[in-house]
Amino acid sequence: PDDSRFREIDRLLDEVQKYQEIEKVYSHDENDEKRRIVDRFATIKAEKEKDLINLIQEAYQNGSLIYLFDETFLSQDKFKVSINDVQKKLIKNVYTKRLS
Repeated sequence: PDDSRFREIDRLLDEVQKYQEIEKVYSHDENDEKRRIVDRFATIKAEKEKDLINLIQEAYQNGSLIYLFDETFLSQDKFKVSINDVQKKLIKNVYTKRLS
């Protein structure tokens, strides 16, 4: 994957985990005010998760794929085609000899 936005992905992972812990601890609290605050945090967490998923998808779609010293640069347009081609090559090379 492309690691040019690693710091942003790492920061979002930390934030999502923090919001998840807050939600886990305080979601069943009897205080209505705390539950409302946790609901707001849950909304923020959902938005950050969407951003995180988009960044991770972008990192994989703009990365490079290496197989047997051949490097294929991936892009959003040809991501699936490139992956499928390399998978076919991998499968062809799995069983090269027949057992006796």
